[in-house]
Amino acid sequence: MAAAAGTTSGTALTGYFRIGGDVSYINATLDEAVLYLRQLTAARMSAHYTAGANATSLAAYTATLNADTPWAIYHLNDPPDTAYKALLFQTRLADLTASNHRGWYSYVRPRGVYGGRPGALVGADASSTAMRFTGAGIGYYPTRVTNPTTFTLELWFRTTSTTGGDLISFGDSMTGDSAVYDRIWKMMDDGTVTFGIYSGGSIVSMTSAGAYNDGAWHHGVVTLSPTDGMTLYLDGGVVAGNASPGSPQNYAGYWRWGGGKKWTSPPTSEYFLGDLDEVAIYPSRLTAQQVARHYWTNSSP
Repeated sequence: MAAAAGTTSGTALTGYFRIGGDVSYINATLDEAVLYLRQLTAARMSAHYTAGANATSLAAYTATLNADTPWAIYHLNDPPDTAYKALLFQTRLADLTASNHRGWYSYVRPRGVYGGRPGALVGADASSTAMRFTGAGIGYYPTRVTNPTTFTLELWFRTTSTTGGDLISFGDSMTGDSAVYDRIWKMMDDGTVTFGIYSGGSIVSMTSAGAYNDGAWHHGVVTLSPTDGMTLYLDGGVVAGNASPGSPQNYAGYWRWGGGKKWTSPPTSEYFLGDLDEVAIYPSRLTAQQVARHYWTNSSP
């Protein structure tokens, strides 16, 4: 690798970009040539390299996630016009791993969760759909999990809401208001994204500097482990972290997405208003390279 910080421009001329040679020619095999009309950062080029070295195609998104041994993947790929507004246990969510950790949809007020929204996946998987969460519905896994201290949470989200809401959280109630709640990943009213735990009698959190309620799909990942602390990734890169957050509360609870409890206000709402897709939960801490591979497997250049 080499760099020349003092060189900022080339000779001004009108010409042609050529691949393989001009005055002299390369004797080699070339692949995946791409021209960008902007300068890429070192982090983005590294993510491109990681994705290219490990991903086979855009259609392999689910296989890419399964290679990192998730506890569950929820595709949220229900047919168009599917609506869930009944009392409870409207439908089972298919888990795309061998673990068979099936989840459910629920609702809180007389609104619900709707299927068939244009999904986050692109390329060969573009026909996959997402779920619209109306600011009242949730998805959840109906079996209690005891004190997860090492895990990764992952999803794609899209919203223009200014009322915030939970993305994924952990609480002691399966569908109602939790009395004990911790490990809360949420969007704030201003579109920033935050994750926190309740450790040593106080909230320990990390928050993105930028806003993500711009109506575009965004890939989000949170990791937590006793040895590496907590890290927040958005669109393939690290945006916040805390190397020594302490330990979360020790209790048995339920993983929920789309709504839960909040410690503070803002956010205005405990429930997410927008589209969610490709929810995945891992019993391990994913590395930065693995997170980048997941993002770039499903991203256009």
